[in-house]
Amino acid sequence: MEPTRELLARFDGALMGASALVTGAGSGIGRAVSVALARAGADVALLGRRTDRLEQTAARIEAADRRAVVLPTDVTDDDAVRAAVETAADRLGPAAIAGASAGAQRWGGV
Repeated sequence: MEPTRELLARFDGALMGASALVTGAGSGIGRAVSVALARAGADVALLGRRTDRLEQTAARIEAADRRAVVLPTDVTDDDAVRAAVETAADRLGPAAIAGASAGAQRWGGV
């Protein structure tokens, strides 16, 4: 077993019954986080721009016997993000965990 997977294996099942929401879930860090959360027992809402990539991530989550909800979303669109969060909550329950992995940049006040 590879060292990272061995390290993460100790958390398998630790999040059973929780739900998570991850942006940028179609590739890279977002995909890895989504799959790790599923292996730990969480159901995961997958947000990102590319439906085909999100569906690939969903297949990996479902292979871990967890639920995945694919929500194509442009995270620079506030209304789209709100709608995706509401849909995720309706389908999986309120997210206990959020992972922000989308590569987006916006300028503005905080």
